[in-house]
Amino acid sequence: DNGVYLYDGSSTIRLTSSDGFYPQINDSGHVVWFQKYRNSEDYRYYYDVYLYDGTDVVNLTSDASPSYITSLRINNSGHVVWYGRDGVYLYNGTGTTILSNSISSSSEINDSGHVVWSQYNDNGVYLYDGTDTTKLSSFRGTVQINDSGHVVWSQYNDNGVYLYDGTDTTKLSSSSGSVQINDSGHVVWSQYNDNDVYLYDGTDTKKLASSYDAYNPQINDNGHVVWIGREGSGSKRDLYFYDGEDITNLT
Repeated sequence: DNGVYLYDGSSTIRLTSSDGFYPQINDSGHVVWFQKYRNSEDYRYYYDVYLYDGTDVVNLTSDASPSYITSLRINNSGHVVWYGRDGVYLYNGTGTTILSNSISSSSEINDSGHVVWSQYNDNGVYLYDGTDTTKLSSFRGTVQINDSGHVVWSQYNDNGVYLYDGTDTTKLSSSSGSVQINDSGHVVWSQYNDNDVYLYDGTDTKKLASSYDAYNPQINDNGHVVWIGREGSGSKRDLYFYDGEDITNLT
């Protein structure tokens, strides 16, 4: 049956009977998703964002439905950020704030409610710290933020990896694919030019993989890294794990 479902450890709850897109859940079991509907007056599709707060389902966009939504994020305080053609929006638990009126391509939120996003009009990477908005770069990129408010992004104009540590911005690499940051400020990324995986530990950069095709690295708060790679053209893809000392092929 159509809908969004939640399994709470003992039973399954149906949160909506309508088609739900991109459901996200936080550590408190709060769930956010969006639904689209067709307006009977102009026959256009619009989107609404819904939040299940553990008790009730609330429409966060009942006052003005966006014409398009491409992503949702929820933090462990129940704050929600989403973006689309109409801009970047933040729900802080009591109300919704428009952080930007520009079309955006990427947005993330940390557990302090700080939001980072990349936008098209007045190109750049922007950080909202709960009070003020700061432009970190004049070029767009794919962004991530940790719970310390440190931001990392892969910049589109030069494919570089950039790290903002709360004070300064440092270029970590001149070539990148996907990039991730943990709460210790350690950064991991894959590079387009050599298809390898690199780790920045706050001081030094280390090459973790020298495979034919390494991509999609992920890092946890212990500094452990996983990625997908293969040893040569035509070989099967494997899952690799770095535990801080050694690299193991898990598959």
